[in-house]
Amino acid sequence: MFEKFYQADNRSNVGGLGLGLAIASRIIALHQGRITMVSNPADHTTFTVYLAKGQPSS
Repeated sequence: MFEKFYQADNRSNVGGLGLGLAIASRIIALHQGRITMVSNPADHTTFTVYLAKGQPSS
């Protein structure tokens, strides 16, 4: 799902190149975070992003 150019079964006829989740995953990884996905095809898909709490900017 998070690989470049991955496209799931497109029953909703929504176009795309399959780059969005790959880009999001890479950005999150660069910030030492992670992303998870839980999918219920009959209902919805939930993505959760975990990021480490950072130090305040001065």
